[in-house]
Amino acid sequence: MRKTFYTLAAVFLCLFAFSSCGYNGLIDKREAVEQQWANVENQYQKRSDLVPNLVATVKGYASHEESVFTQIAESRSKLGGTVNVDITDDPEKFAQFQAEQNTFSASIGRLLA
Repeated sequence: MRKTFYTLAAVFLCLFAFSSCGYNGLIDKREAVEQQWANVENQYQKRSDLVPNLVATVKGYASHEESVFTQIAESRSKLGGTVNVDITDDPEKFAQFQAEQNTFSASIGRLLA
């Protein structure tokens, strides 16, 4: 009878030991999953915090781009008016044409930069 009692006690002790280890393992895995999900949420938060900076950068560049395109359009229109005039005979008109060419080249350079 004692032998049976000890055997049953050993079986229950083994079952109890294995069940708590399994439970602790499940808890550890759940905590690991929660920690990794917290890391994912942190990355999402960092990403969403950077959006206003990106929007401000794009707005700044858009205003720069608008001014460059406006300068290019103005200089092209000025060049179109002076090319039709005979500039080879009048040094003053030729100097004006050169100045407009330089302005156009500078605005194209800003566009390419």
